[in-house]
Amino acid sequence: MKHCLLLFLLFSLSFGSFAQMKTIDLGRIYHSTVRYADVRIGNHSEESMYVVKIENSPEIVCLVDKEYVRPDSSFILRVQVNPDTTGHFNYLVRVFLSGDELPVEMRVVGEVIEMPDYTDFQDKGLGDFYRSDKEKQAELTITTVDAVTGFPISSSTVTIIDDGIHSESWLTGSGGAFRRKMDVGFLYFVVSKDGYETTETGIYLTPDLETVYIPLKREAGEPAPMEVKGDRELAEEPVQIPKEEMEKTLKEQIEPEASVAPEVATFDNLDFSDTTYFRPVNVFFILDLSGSMRNGEKMNLMKYSLNQLAEQLREQDKMAMITYSSGADMYLSPTSGSDKGVIAAKIKDLKADNRASGTRGLKLGYKKLAKMMEPNAANMIVIMTDGAFNNYSGSYQRMVKKYAKKGITFSVIGIKDRLSDEKQLKEAAALGKGRYVSIDKLSDAQMNLVKEIRMGAYRK
Repeated sequence: MKHCLLLFLLFSLSFGSFAQMKTIDLGRIYHSTVRYADVRIGNHSEESMYVVKIENSPEIVCLVDKEYVRPDSSFILRVQVNPDTTGHFNYLVRVFLSGDELPVEMRVVGEVIEMPDYTDFQDKGLGDFYRSDKEKQAELTITTVDAVTGFPISSSTVTIIDDGIHSESWLTGSGGAFRRKMDVGFLYFVVSKDGYETTETGIYLTPDLETVYIPLKREAGEPAPMEVKGDRELAEEPVQIPKEEMEKTLKEQIEPEASVAPEVATFDNLDFSDTTYFRPVNVFFILDLSGSMRNGEKMNLMKYSLNQLAEQLREQDKMAMITYSSGADMYLSPTSGSDKGVIAAKIKDLKADNRASGTRGLKLGYKKLAKMMEPNAANMIVIMTDGAFNNYSGSYQRMVKKYAKKGITFSVIGIKDRLSDEKQLKEAAALGKGRYVSIDKLSDAQMNLVKEIRMGAYRK
């Protein structure tokens, strides 16, 4: 059944979901106990829905077999506990689904008798489910409308970010729309029009999705638009913006919303290639690829940020990437900024996995960078995460302070992280003589990481 998706609830849809159980009792956990269970969550409504986000404590890892579910069908939520101490546990998992005002809530309970052997499990996650819809496409109409009147908005600019890459930009026609065939999955849209506030939103495309309506809010004082009438078959057609003009288009869309930190503004307009002002950069990124990074636009924002920085790197700069989820791995060895194709390919292949141990990633990052320090460069560790440091987090403070004294600064990039995590992330960055930077939208991803690296390289 084809259906329409209307963002920001211009009208209300009613979904009905249920969980097979409300309490997941994992019982007694010993050294080698299987620590996960599968829960089936069904959709008894007449509309398809998708998983918006999953909230859980750091000791819990969640994985779904598919991100969207059709009417009268279900999906499987796999829940694993990774305890950090013995004794009884009681954790809350909240699954937010499109169209449902309230999340599906489940309690995960049990008792840890013996701590699991995380050495054995370091390279093992929850596994993965076979996803049969990976190769499918959705043919849909994307329509921009006035948020109050619902009238179509012609000549609005719609930019599509797919997997962290600027893929297309369009000008809508008289009907405020354009039609495209796109791969099933999560896309990020930036929509703008003179007289309206620029809108950024993520949409999960499904094979049965036919129309997406993206409403724009009028700027203060702007009059309501007139409805477009007449023969739309003879009206102005949508126009795809040429590839060579796309980057300029996106910059015009998001630049007015970008803010410049006061400490950055003093050198924001300086030429990064001028070694008089900027030292070479030797930066190791510690990338959070835990299960929560699958949800929504987080991976798009992370990848887009990294791509924007890679474009700015110079031949004398080096960039490395260490990923952490089940364990920690050197994903990209230090690579010259001149090898942009190599860096871009590695960024494209990044995929979220399962549970996360940020401290494992930090340990590996510091170990590698300490052996590869450049005496005349800005040696930096930058962790990109959507939440607080997880398992074994208590040991990172000494490590961050120790290496800061040796000349390795530590910064934290928060990708749509929770307000409850910001305090810890800011404190962690302060320990490492670096900064905490938040990325919540595309304008942040366009500039904030680049500014942080420029700040670290600036010759004070």
